[in-house]
Amino acid sequence: MSDLKQAFKDVILDIRNFGHQVEFKVGEFWDKNAYWIKPAIPVVAPIVLVIIKQAKTDHNHRKEQELKDLYIYDRSAGHYWPLCRKPKASEWVEIDSRKAAGEDYYVILTDMKLLR
Repeated sequence: MSDLKQAFKDVILDIRNFGHQVEFKVGEFWDKNAYWIKPAIPVVAPIVLVIIKQAKTDHNHRKEQELKDLYIYDRSAGHYWPLCRKPKASEWVEIDSRKAAGEDYYVILTDMKLLR
């Protein structure tokens, strides 16, 4: 048990030493290059923020689309039905026509073997 504690302490010390080294190197870099970094910050910061915002929007849109592809919401039941895969276009047509005919999503998806 003491070996495990010692190994844990060694890992913690290594992490602390790494943090101190990074802090020292960043400070050293700043001291050498502050004359060109300070004027660049107002130009670069808005560009970086726009890139981050766009990446976040794209990520959220992609995740939302993945959820839409894997679940069908049944308003009559108030329930999301999980799908085993994304339905093909022909299957969507069949689902829509059968739903318009009055069938329940559970029955439709079970018959088409799309329900997870």
